[in-house]
Amino acid sequence: MKFSTKAIHAGQRPDPRTGAVNVPIYVTATYSQAVGQEGYEYSRTQNPTREALEESVAVLEGGDHGVAFSSGMGAITTVMTLLRSGDHVVVAEDVYGGTHRLFREVMEKYGLRFDFMDFSDMDAVEAAIRDNTRMVWAETPSNPLLKLVDLRALGKLGKNSDVLTVVDNTFATPYLQTAPEPRCRRRRPQHNQVPGRPQ
Repeated sequence: MKFSTKAIHAGQRPDPRTGAVNVPIYVTATYSQAVGQEGYEYSRTQNPTREALEESVAVLEGGDHGVAFSSGMGAITTVMTLLRSGDHVVVAEDVYGGTHRLFREVMEKYGLRFDFMDFSDMDAVEAAIRDNTRMVWAETPSNPLLKLVDLRALGKLGKNSDVLTVVDNTFATPYLQTAPEPRCRRRRPQHNQVPGRPQ
């Protein structure tokens, strides 16, 4: 299926009640609930509009599943909960200022450690990986300098080092930038399970 077809149809199913071909915007906070009833409960946990967005973005990104957040910082904070005290992260040196502050001023208080590196030098990034490194964190194009990271090289490094590879993206759309094949990570950790760490 072509990208343009995916962009139009992914996550868009006709509404069974009305036949509308675009997903309606559901602004409700709560849904009718009966004992034993399957379906939606509260919009903070699930919402048909958000689910359509998540499916659409996942398809456009070439992923299996998507999760939408109300802010990028909310998404970043959630990703960091995959780590534990004592874990180390190698981070691109020119990440968004809010990300840098979150890592240095908040996450370090919980025992996470960060090294900020120039990701244009993959040899230096590889050399920064330690026994306790659990994640490499890139941003491409970076904000605000618009530096690019070689995603194929980064994905290969992450896979070979058995660390999670995270790529934040503010500016480029899935049409202009997608994860290279093979994907950076193939294995999915169980809840709070990080590759390379004994459980």
